[in-house]
Amino acid sequence: MLNWASQKAEKAGKRWLRVDAWKTNDDLGRYYEAQGFKRVRTVDLPHRRSGALYQRRAGTTA
Repeated sequence: MLNWASQKAEKAGKRWLRVDAWKTNDDLGRYYEAQGFKRVRTVDLPHRRSGALYQRRAGTTA
């Protein structure tokens, strides 16, 4: 699905495919990194568990 979304994003003229994960979900973060995503930053808001932000260039596949 990530590769499909990446291709769709590129066709829509987008530069990046971005995903986020729970800040405490290290396994998912490692999975995204194995799929070519780079961790951009962590948004630390007390009312949200989500906040680990990843991206890879649109059109790329793993």
